[in-house]
Amino acid sequence: MTDDHHPFPRMRDVALYPLDSRESLVTTEDFCEVPDPLPGFGAFVDALPDIYAGTHFKDLVGRIVAARLAGKPVAMAMGAHVLKVGLAPLVIDLMERGVVTHVALNSAGAIHDFELATAGHTSERVDTPLPAGTFGFADETGRGIAEGARRGAHPDAGEEAGLGRGLGRMLLERDPKNVRLSVPANAVRLGVGVTCHVSVGADIVHMHPACAGADLGAAALADFQHVCRTVSTLGADAEGEPGGVWLNVGCAVILPEIFL
Repeated sequence: MTDDHHPFPRMRDVALYPLDSRESLVTTEDFCEVPDPLPGFGAFVDALPDIYAGTHFKDLVGRIVAARLAGKPVAMAMGAHVLKVGLAPLVIDLMERGVVTHVALNSAGAIHDFELATAGHTSERVDTPLPAGTFGFADETGRGIAEGARRGAHPDAGEEAGLGRGLGRMLLERDPKNVRLSVPANAVRLGVGVTCHVSVGADIVHMHPACAGADLGAAALADFQHVCRTVSTLGADAEGEPGGVWLNVGCAVILPEIFL
C-alpha cells in the first residue's frame, strides 16, 4: 500500500522537537556510584536470619555463585525503571566482573538508556505534554532507536543481528558523552549478550517517521532467538552440575512473557 492511500495520517508529518528542549525528570547526576567492596560484608549476609527474605536472598546469592563457577549463564532481564532510577553503573559493574553474562531490556529501557547516554537526561514529564499531544516526539530518540534497529536488522559482516547489539554498536561508534553509562554499549564492548524486546506500538519511538517496521521486527526477532539460546543453556547438567540463573528485575509483562 502506498503512502498516499494509507488509511492513517502520514507519520512523516508528525511534529517533532529536539530532545534537549524537553523537560526531563532524571539526569545522569542522579545516578548511583559503584562502592568499593565493604570488609566483612559477607559476614553480614551470613548473619541474616534464615527466614523469609533472608532465606531467599542467601539462596539467590548461592545460586548465582554456583552458576558462574560451573560456567553457566546468569541473565538479567530488566524493566525500564532499573535504568531510569540510575542503577546502570551497578549493572555494568556486574557485567565487568563476569557475574552477569546476558542483559535483556524492554524497549522502554533501551529508550532511557539511549537518552541518558546521548543527552544526559531522560524520563519525560507526562502530565502536561500528554494532553497537549506532544508526549514522546523527541526527534533524536526516535531517530536513534530506528538507526539501532536498522543496524540490528542488517549487521555488517562478522556482526550478530539483534536490536540490543545494534543499539550497542551504534552508541560505541557515536561515542556520546555518557556512553560509559550505557548498558547495551558496555555489553557489546565486553562481549556480554544483550537483547531488546519490543511490543510494537507500545513505545514512543514507534510514532517517529524514521521507525521502519521491517527493521524493528527483524532485529527484535533475532533478539528473541538469542534469548532462546541463552535460556536453553540454563538447565542443570545430567552430571549434577548446577544450572544457570534468570533474574527478572522490575518488569511485570514483556520480559516474563519472553522467558516463558
